Amino acid sequence: MKQLFALALVFAFLSGPALADTPAKPYEEMTITELQAVDTKPLSRDEKKHFKSVLKAKKKAEKARLREEKKRAKAEAKRLKKARKEASKQLSYIQAVYKKTGIFRDPGNSRLRIRGADASISTSEAILALSSNGGHVGYFIRTYYDPASGTLSPQIYLTVKFSDTVDQDQLDARNATAEAYANRRGWWKNYRWATLGGAGRNLTLVDRYSNNAPYYPSFFEEYVIRLAFEDITAAVKAGSTLRVDVRSASRGAGAFTVAVPYDYLLGYLMRLSEADMRLAYLKDWAGPRVTALKATLDTNPPGR
Repeated sequence: MKQLFALALVFAFLSGPALADTPAKPYEEMTITELQAVDTKPLSRDEKKHFKSVLKAKKKAEKARLREEKKRAKAEAKRLKKARKEASKQLSYIQAVYKKTGIFRDPGNSRLRIRGADASISTSEAILALSSNGGHVGYFIRTYYDPASGTLSPQIYLTVKFSDTVDQDQLDARNATAEAYANRRGWWKNYRWATLGGAGRNLTLVDRYSNNAPYYPSFFEEYVIRLAFEDITAAVKAGSTLRVDVRSASRGAGAFTVAVPYDYLLGYLMRLSEADMRLAYLKDWAGPRVTALKATLDTNPPGR
């Protein structure tokens, strides 16, 4: 009897630690930290093998997770850097348009003239439209404001430029100008129609002239496209570009689109708001956009 009792004590002594070290949950459900805290000495050979397999898989998965996290952080930092660069560019453009827009009062006229910054359509589109290597279309927004009535009359002022070769000897012999040469050859572009969203807008030829440079002079045509002020505010409300399509019946003049950027409109309205206290509210159009751009600039990439 004493021998049986002694054997029971020995069995209890030997099995006690193993039972005490039995994990409360499967190894697969443990974290790496929890696994590393496990005492593996009492484990059987098969249990140790299983334990090591689980721990190895956990460490491998953790390394993969850290690599992926580092990759995501790097991609996010790159995205933020690009976003900040673009925000800086856009904010600078708004401020440049604002600074280059002027408020003028012509002598003998009670109206104010708010003249916007110079801009242009893409060079490739201008060349294609004007069939000339020297093709260029410049524009700016101009608004006349009558303080007496509070009327706003905005316009897009276009300057179409193209260049071509003239017979200089013939011009010299006739004491003629490059403009006269262009008249005989029918080079003038004669743009006649402007549309915004399919609706017609009045387009008027203001002037045409040449620099009369020898052999390869440049020719210029200036036009005014009359807008409604709602054309501008509608584009701003939509956060979109103001697009006006221009067409001509001339075979040597292709259609083109004057696309006034959203940020140009905001910079212009910021200056226009200073023409009269009653127009001060126009500055509010740019407020959310400027605030959002500055917030992007203040955003630090991960890890900073």
